[in-house]
This record gives sequence, C-alpha cells and structure tokens, in this order.
Amino acid sequence: MQYQDSKRWNGTNVKVLALIIPLLSLPTFAVALGPNSPPTAYTPEIRIKARQGRDWEVTYRLREPAQKLTFVRAPDRSRSETWRTDRDFQIVATEDGEIIRRRDNGAFTRVSIAVPPAYASLPKDYAPFMRFGDGAILFHTGRLFTCADVCPEDPRWSIRLSVVGRRHILAKGEWTTRQRVWTESDNGCVVYIGETRPVETAEMITVLDGALPSAVRSQLLKQIPNFMHYFAIRLGELSSKPMIFASYDASYAHGRGREGGALSGCGQIFSHFYGKGWPDEMAKPEFTNTLAWHFAHEAAHLYQRLSVSEHDAWIHEGGAEAFAAIALKAGDDADVAFVTSRVDMAEQACTHDLGDRTIREALDARDVRVAYSCGLVLNMAIDTAVKRAFPASDGLYAIWRDLMGRTAGKATVGEGDFLDSVASVGGADLAKAVQRAVRAKNPKFAEL
Repeated sequence: MQYQDSKRWNGTNVKVLALIIPLLSLPTFAVALGPNSPPTAYTPEIRIKARQGRDWEVTYRLREPAQKLTFVRAPDRSRSETWRTDRDFQIVATEDGEIIRRRDNGAFTRVSIAVPPAYASLPKDYAPFMRFGDGAILFHTGRLFTCADVCPEDPRWSIRLSVVGRRHILAKGEWTTRQRVWTESDNGCVVYIGETRPVETAEMITVLDGALPSAVRSQLLKQIPNFMHYFAIRLGELSSKPMIFASYDASYAHGRGREGGALSGCGQIFSHFYGKGWPDEMAKPEFTNTLAWHFAHEAAHLYQRLSVSEHDAWIHEGGAEAFAAIALKAGDDADVAFVTSRVDMAEQACTHDLGDRTIREALDARDVRVAYSCGLVLNMAIDTAVKRAFPASDGLYAIWRDLMGRTAGKATVGEGDFLDSVASVGGADLAKAVQRAVRAKNPKFAEL
C-alpha cells in the first residue's frame, strides 16, 4: 500500500507517497514464477500506443478467455468515469474494485481502452500521468495492471510500448527509441517518454524538466548525489542505479500542488509540481530547505529496502523523516535551525494528530499523518538515546543495519522486528520505552 499525506507546504497542497507494502495481497492461484518468467494465463499482455495530444490506446491480450479483467490497483472509481471502451465493453466500479467486462458478460481474450494521459490525484496511490513543461510525460505502469478474475501469487505483465509524436523512452533504466518491450511485476514503475536525455553518472540517472527554474535544477543536481552517497555509506550501496525524475506542469488548471514518491522496488524517486504560481514559491528563502528535505526523505526510502506493515508505518515513514533530518544537519549547507524547527513542528502536529489516541490506535485506524509527525519525533528520540548511551554509534542507522540483517528474506517486517533491533543496538530498556511510547496517550518522547 502507498501512503498519502496531504500537507500544507508554502500554502500549497502537497501529497507525499512512499512504497511500504504492495497494495493488494494476491495469494490465490499459486503459480510458481521465476524472476524472468513470462506472464501467465491470468495476466494479460499490455500493449500501449502513446499518442501525443490524444488519448492513449491500451490493449489487453489474454492467452485464454476470461469473463473479466480486474484492476490490481483501484484506489477510487475514476477509471470508470474517464476511460472509454468500445460499445461491447464497459469498466465497472464494484465493491471489490474496478473491472473490465463485456456488456453481455461473455468471455473475451482482447479489449482496447482509450486512456486520457492526464494528471490525477489518486487517494493512497501514485498519479497515473505526470506531464513535463518541456513536453515530456511520466506514467506509472501499475495503473494499467489487470488480472483475469484473480491474480496469481507473483503476477508479471509483459508491456509493449510504442510512441507516436515523441521519440524516446526511458524504462527499466534503458534509453530506447520509439518502441520498447519489457516485463513488470509488483507495484509497477514509472516510465519516461520525451526528448530530454537523462543525465547519467556513476551514482544515478536523473531526468529534470527543462521547464524547472535553473536554480532548482542546480540544487537538485548537487544535493541528490550527496544524499545518495550519505545513505550508501551508512546503509549500503543499492543494487542498481537509482533514477530521479522532477517534472513541472504549469499548464495544469485545477489547483496547485506537488506530488512526490519513491518506488523502492524500481529504484525510482519522482517529484511532480503542477499548477500556477510555482516560480514565486520556488523563489522563497525556505523553498531550498523544504525541497532538500523532500528528496532526502524519498532517497531514504530507497535505502530502507524493507516492506513494513502499514500498521507500523511510524517505523518506515518516521524513519525516512528522521534520516532526512539527520542528513540535512550533516550536509555542507547545513541549516540546523531549519531541521530543529521541522522537528518542533512535527511534535506539535503529533499532539494535534493523536488527540486522545495512542500512536498504535491512530495507525490501526489508518491515520497516516501520525506516521510522519509522531514517527519523526519518536525516531529522532531513538537516535538521540542510542547516541547518548553509545557515543561511537551512529544511532538510528545502526538500528536499521541490524534490522536489515535480522529480517533478510522476510516479506514484511513489523514493530516486533524493529524493537528487537532497538534492543540489540540500544538495549532492552530503550526497546521497552519505545514500545510504551507507541502505546501511551500523550507520549513523552524526551523520556526515552
């Protein structure tokens, strides 16, 4: 599941997304698949014709007839309202999500859909399309994933993409022209179509919208590699080069905001600015620090590498917030006052977000604001407590190294795993204090 947090940033509505666990648990037809296995009878081939200035044509082709195709990710009913089928088919929003079926309920092996490549803010999911001011576009493949009736245990999709009106495709870290065929799995990745060649270094692949102000582009090209290097030293190198995307669509006419996220399984970070007025916002003194925090948070998610239970999101999101705070304090352009202010504001927000609930109760109720606000303050308190007891330790990073080693191969980790690592690094008393803080009304983080 992706978490989404609506915040206020410089008067702007901000949505922050980060990969935690897959949106759906899919254990039904247990089909054994290896890492390079082709799609099964239950997962259609997806053919995409991306046409500039027009609806995209998305065609699903099945090897065996099916009564329906079920969308894997269905955070709302917007497909049934905006995507078009021919007269023999329909997209229907059901209690179990959105499906494609024939109007006569007959079986089929092929269906084509007209998909408008427009930005949309989806609840608890990534935007399907993000436009660049320089004419490029980024899209999330997971938005297109369907299965025949029910997905197998390890679903994989073959994607065949052709572009009309543009030339280049960046998918799976490879830069190709006009056409590309590849296989996707899990939550999907973002794919870039456009003319701006990525900037590739030994550490990363970066695509920055040419419409972004030059000062913002320069800041990102300087800071993001620094964050990657900082986290790599403490949490280990990534298995492949991360890809970073930043897009800016000033033509968006339905408000202003920023959406950002990390697809850790793909090694991708993105940030999308949309709507009018961003040049003025970007010129404000606090924008530099705020943007740096955002990318440090998303970079941290790549290096966390673990899927964390949604009920324990304070570990994952709060940890990424704390990693951002620590990295910003240690940077060449460190603004300690800014970091201190952010932590202080998070503590106030935590009190407000909790009300008369505990952190555990709030997260069990899926109030993800608490994962960020209380999570930041609690993780910073853990970091301080470990460093106070063991001055040679690097605090929270030591706990995460222990956690990654302790849970290697485990599909999803939870609070018990994290507390075991807190006890291993910081002592049993600290682990007990953290557990009490998660379960206490009006927790006193300073007492850790």
